[in-house]
Amino acid sequence: MNDETTIKPKYEHDCEDCLFLGQTLGHGKIIDLYAHKTKTHVTLIARYSDEGRDYYSIDYNYVLLTGHAELFVAKFLYDNYLNELESDINASDD
Repeated sequence: MNDETTIKPKYEHDCEDCLFLGQTLGHGKIIDLYAHKTKTHVTLIARYSDEGRDYYSIDYNYVLLTGHAELFVAKFLYDNYLNELESDINASDD
């Protein structure tokens, strides 16, 4: 993918450990989607401005169990990321 088609975050996000997943639209605004992984769980984050407090977050497992609508897109994008990562690893083993 070239630089012209790569989606970049619209808003500042101050966590270097977060993985940018992409964007979606919500309430007429662009929303940046992130995954924050620790040793024990993954938190999905939806950021909707540059203000530090302007985000929603939810535990990935909660999304799996309940199908929580607000961050279902982030779950989908994170699953795709994991699948692509696994495919890359498998391709390098060949």
